[in-house]
Amino acid sequence: MMDVVVNNTVLSNFAFVNGENLVSKIFEGKLFAPEEVFRELKIGEERRVVPKRDWSWIQALKLETGQEQEAR
Repeated sequence: MMDVVVNNTVLSNFAFVNGENLVSKIFEGKLFAPEEVFRELKIGEERRVVPKRDWSWIQALKLETGQEQEAR
């Protein structure tokens, strides 16, 4: 099993099809998402452009300053 880092696009797309349970089946290892991804999702949920789902089982990943630049 491989650990996977997911982004906002992945989580948003699965949120639209009520597929948060599918994410854990597709990616069999531990799942991580940068804290920024969770912030983006929350904004989308508050604006009602992304359905609210429970992603609490995905571990938040804090990027360091250099890593933030590389991730873009």
